[in-house]
Amino acid sequence: METKKVNVKRLVVMIAIEIVVALLLFFVLLWPFRVSGISMEPRFSDGGVVVASRGMAWVGWINRGNVIICRMEHYTERYTAIKRVIGLPGERVVIYNGNVYVDGMPQEHLHETPGDVDILLGRGEFFVLGDDRLTSYDSRFAGVVQRRDIIARVWFNRSW
Repeated sequence: METKKVNVKRLVVMIAIEIVVALLLFFVLLWPFRVSGISMEPRFSDGGVVVASRGMAWVGWINRGNVIICRMEHYTERYTAIKRVIGLPGERVVIYNGNVYVDGMPQEHLHETPGDVDILLGRGEFFVLGDDRLTSYDSRFAGVVQRRDIIARVWFNRSW
């Protein structure tokens, strides 16, 4: 019976390539993101980790109800936030008397939404809110999110 010699150098190179490809897929297409703050509770807790897809955001697969990771501005400070998409480009978002309406249709939510808003979204503009509407700093205060400021769409809809 003949035994084959293992080419250790080739084996190491193949394993290294597989590790690099796996890391690229994970950090480019899928991205772990640590939630900071309570604006998305109870679904996403402070300190929890979600996995988001950068590819879905790049291609433009953003729909109402999706949770996204985006860049927002608070006064002069820019930061990365996790928010839920409420309004899409071309839609009219109205918040009145604690209720949210998109193009005249009421949007369901467990709690009332404080504030008064009436905005027609332009091309490439999204209206986002936190799930905990009482504590969230979102489009009611920071303004709309531009498509270029959407970094990723949350892939797994729960923290772990």
